[in-house]
Amino acid sequence: MAVVFLPALGSLRLIFLPTYSPELNPQEHIWNELCEKYFYNRAFDSLDTLENHLSNALSQLELDHERFGVLLDFYTRGQPTVI
Repeated sequence: MAVVFLPALGSLRLIFLPTYSPELNPQEHIWNELCEKYFYNRAFDSLDTLENHLSNALSQLELDHERFGVLLDFYTRGQPTVI
C-alpha cells in the first residue's frame, strides 16, 4: 500500500490500495455483517420485501454503535488518517 502526501492540498493523502483488497474496505465488513446476521438463509417474495428488510437491518446496525465501531475499527487500526 502506497501513501502519497500532497503538500499543496493541506492534509489530503492519497492511499493506493491493491487491486483486490476487500479486507481494507470498511463497507465489506458491514456487508458481511448484514449477510451473516440479517440475510442468512433467507428468500424474499419480492424486491420490495428485500429492500424493506435491508432498510430495517441497516437501521438496526446503525443504532448498535459499539458493533458498528468494531466493524470500522478493523479498517482504521494502524492506517493513516484520510481527510
